[in-house]
Amino acid sequence: MAIVAGNVMSQIEAAEQRLGQAVRRLETAIRAVQGGSAQENTRLMRELADLRAQYEMVKQTAAMVSARLDTAIGKLQIVIGD
Repeated sequence: MAIVAGNVMSQIEAAEQRLGQAVRRLETAIRAVQGGSAQENTRLMRELADLRAQYEMVKQTAAMVSARLDTAIGKLQIVIGD
């Protein structure tokens, strides 16, 4: 059970890191094209907002999964007397 829980958490943490990196890259790109067209800047800002929202959802999901896994592991430890 702990191996599966660890695997799920590592996958969620990896996804969270990738999404955070994508947000940072997009922020850098937006700063680099500040002199670009208004349409391109608007598109990039919209994309950045979407990525930020996704990043927050991943963080919340990771926290929820972590809490549920901790609860399940605690219950299993009580049942097996560990």
